[in-house]
Amino acid sequence: MLPQSKLETFLKLFTPILTLATVMVGVYQFNEGQKENKTRELNMRQMEIDKMNNQLNREILAKFKENQNKIYAEAMSTIGYLATHKDYVSEKYQETLNRFNQLYWVELSSVATEDVNKKLLIFQNILSNLQNNQYRFINDKIYDLQEAAEQVAEAMRASSMDYSLPGGLRGLEPATPAAKK
Repeated sequence: MLPQSKLETFLKLFTPILTLATVMVGVYQFNEGQKENKTRELNMRQMEIDKMNNQLNREILAKFKENQNKIYAEAMSTIGYLATHKDYVSEKYQETLNRFNQLYWVELSSVATEDVNKKLLIFQNILSNLQNNQYRFINDKIYDLQEAAEQVAEAMRASSMDYSLPGGLRGLEPATPAAKK
């Protein structure tokens, strides 16, 4: 056994060291707890931001699809008329032809998918060939025009049901973990 004076000296030295060690462990644990809380808080904020971004992206996509379907509906009405009527000299036919050209060159170009564009090009080429030949072969080509119109309708139907992001809406994809860093 240690003599009383050595034991007292040891206890006098050991007690502050033990107290200091306890305080240091407490400070370390407090700091680690704070880090965990901050990390949890940041993760929750990031989840909220991602949730808001996803909601915003869905709203943007929904508005885009609504506009796309509106333009598709008008385009199909116009294409349907042109594919089923042979009275190319009538005022209604010419107005419909002009409206198709407006849709084709302006409005459809901003909403149509690649497949729809390909099918529209086929329809537009048949129509242009008829115009260039002053509609001489309209009776022979009306079935080609109708078949092309049906292909456009099928492509538009598929495009309307596809809610993946079209090529023109880049940047709406959810952020990847690598992009977040």
